[in-house]
Amino acid sequence: MRKKVFSFSFLTILSFSVLAVADPVEVTNTTIVEYHVDNENGNPDDDDYGIIYDRLNLVGTAERLNVQLRMDGSYFYEPPTDSYQNDGRPERLLVNYKLDDWTFDGGDFSQQLGRGLVLSMRSVEGSGRDISVRGGRVEYSGDNRRVLTFAGIANTANLDSVSQVFVSDANDLLAGGMFESRDFNGVILQTFGVFASPDEEILGDRSQSVSGGVSADMPTIAPWAGLFLEADAQMRSQAGISQEGWAAYATTDLFAGDSAFLIEALALSSFEQFGSENSALENRFIYNQPPTLERIDQEVLNNRDTYGARVRAEHFFFTSEVLIYANVMYRQNDPGEASTVEQIHVFSGMEWGYGGASILKAAVGYRDETQMSGTTVKAMIHSELDWLQALSADYSLHFQVFHEERIEPGYQRGSSFFGIDRKGLGGLTFEFGYDTQNQAPGVANTFYAGFLSWEPSEALTIRTVVGTQRGGVKCISGVCRTFPEFAGGRLEVIGRF
Repeated sequence: MRKKVFSFSFLTILSFSVLAVADPVEVTNTTIVEYHVDNENGNPDDDDYGIIYDRLNLVGTAERLNVQLRMDGSYFYEPPTDSYQNDGRPERLLVNYKLDDWTFDGGDFSQQLGRGLVLSMRSVEGSGRDISVRGGRVEYSGDNRRVLTFAGIANTANLDSVSQVFVSDANDLLAGGMFESRDFNGVILQTFGVFASPDEEILGDRSQSVSGGVSADMPTIAPWAGLFLEADAQMRSQAGISQEGWAAYATTDLFAGDSAFLIEALALSSFEQFGSENSALENRFIYNQPPTLERIDQEVLNNRDTYGARVRAEHFFFTSEVLIYANVMYRQNDPGEASTVEQIHVFSGMEWGYGGASILKAAVGYRDETQMSGTTVKAMIHSELDWLQALSADYSLHFQVFHEERIEPGYQRGSSFFGIDRKGLGGLTFEFGYDTQNQAPGVANTFYAGFLSWEPSEALTIRTVVGTQRGGVKCISGVCRTFPEFAGGRLEVIGRF
């Protein structure tokens, strides 16, 4: 532990030294002040408290050195439970040094291997996932070769942005590398691997896994087609028990005049990249993020044992002003098990750009999730409308509607937004939301909120929210979280210097 603290302290001192001589230094500071009242969700543990959160980002360059430093701090007023903790620390720190074809990184960095099936250590904005590798990385990048190796520990942000509770550091060990070749007429070949060992012990045993894969990226395999292929294998040891897993992913893009087609296929068999327990969620950190075959906002039941495919077709009409698309997805989760669930998701939509700056988007779809026994897990119809109407060169109206009709189980939820925006100045938006899933006494089913954004200068942005907003399960690129309902006020001030 002393070595780790010393090495990070050394990087911190080095960072401040570089920032002291760097010219210029980019500074971005975000301050958020919130006060939560009773959100009427039946849980008193997220009511009647305040929080002040501050994030300071510094970026500076001095000759070959580049430094990025992020300081996070949070203070709670009358927190309802001990899960809300005051905290302040250098949350992200990266020292980057470039020498010809070589790049050396020390501190916190994002790292993904392949398409994320083997490893994906990065943040997903708005999902609460904010994780990096804290350690070292060396990369060589020549004309037709790229090689990198890295090692470190998992470092999560210590404030969970969704629940606002404290997250303990995982300190899980990660080490890996990648070799890339571009020798074959535009074909990019990669081989990569990672060793992972969670710090948390299970039955007195520290788990470990070795995962590796190969990929071929052929963006111009033909004038009308692109292709990507990846295959991965994994060996794990957990509580003295050995396990094996494998994964495969393929995607192709096809073009024909004003038409385009996307075909994806995914297969995962006992394939996972878990870390220690996430103290905020009471489940384990997940260090990979496979493609989901889903829309960005759809719930993902399983990213460990599943297979499926999707096809998307689109066509432009009227000299590319109108886009019509259709999408069909099929997935089978936990295949061969009594709990097997089949998913079918069909949706289509259109996008129409007109008048130079106005655009109309609309979509409708149906989703069915059924167990092999015939029991329906979920049946849903969803529809969306997004309309931006330019009133002049500076003013525009923005109207959005999101609706889900849950046929099984039966309830509705959604949100509508109506706003007016002034280019370069800000905007005013009103939201009406509803969620009829929980009909218990004292639980809110309708929600009203107002949003104001103001940009008095290029260096300053101010945003406010007052009212109530619905919660529930929300997904962003396969990262699904249960968001608490919000009731109260929020002020966000972003300064750039």
